[in-house]
Amino acid sequence: MKPLHELEMEANQQRVQFGKTLDEIKQRAQFPTIVHEAIGLLNLPGKGPPLIAAGAIAGTVWLFNKLRKRRKSQLKRIIKIQPLK
Repeated sequence: MKPLHELEMEANQQRVQFGKTLDEIKQRAQFPTIVHEAIGLLNLPGKGPPLIAAGAIAGTVWLFNKLRKRRKSQLKRIIKIQPLK
């Protein structure tokens, strides 16, 4: 069985590794990074001009914003309809 200080050191190392991994995921999940990666995936050689990729991304962003706004308006309506007690 390992001594307590070795277990604490392992736990600290795992916590640091988890923090690094979480930071990396947060960095990759930011909107500009996602768009950059999507453009890179859509802009394959011989598959078409970059304008098509930009149009596809713009359409996706528009749809995402439209759905998000619809969700917010539905929540506002639900809050307004609930009777006061």
